[in-house]
Amino acid sequence: MDSVCASTASQAEIPPTCPESAPASAQPQVPPQRPSGPVEDPPPYSPPYPKTDCFFFPTPCPHYPEQPVFYQPQFTPSASYPPYSIYVSGPTSGQENSSQPKDYMVESLLVTIFCCLISGLVALMYSYETRAALARGDLAEGERASRKARQMVLLSLLFGVCTCLAWILYVVVALCI
Repeated sequence: MDSVCASTASQAEIPPTCPESAPASAQPQVPPQRPSGPVEDPPPYSPPYPKTDCFFFPTPCPHYPEQPVFYQPQFTPSASYPPYSIYVSGPTSGQENSSQPKDYMVESLLVTIFCCLISGLVALMYSYETRAALARGDLAEGERASRKARQMVLLSLLFGVCTCLAWILYVVVALCI
C-alpha cells in the first residue's frame, strides 16, 4: 500500500496523503481560500413567463410510442350561427305570464311595518315560500303559499285598520269626557 501511495505522490508532485505514510506531527491540510475581492452576485430570479412556458417545457404526451395520437378537430361554427346567444329567464316585455301566482312580498313588508308585526312576519314567510316554490317550478305549492300570504296580508291590514280606529275612538272618547 505504501508503494502505491508513494508512486501516486511522486507522479503528481504533491505530498503523500496516505495515513500510513503521513508523519504524526504533520498539520492538517487547509483548503484554499477564496479571493477576498468583490464577488458578483448571481442574477435575480425571474419566474418564467406563462405564455412562453409551453415552448420551453412541453407537456408530455400520455401515449405509448407504438400508438398513434389522434387530436379532436376544433369546433368551427358555420356562417348560419349567430355570433352569440341571448337567454331570457322571464317573459319578454310584450308578454304577460298570468299563470304564475303573485307572491305579495311588497304588501307583506308594508303590513309588517305599518299594521301588525306578528301576522305581517307570517305573511312575509309565505311570500318567500311562494317565491321559492316558483323558482323551483312547483306551481301548485306556489299557488297555495300565495293564497296563504294574501290571507295573512288581509288579516294584518284588517287588524291594523281596526287598531287605528279603536285608538281614534279611544282618544275622542277620552277628550270628550
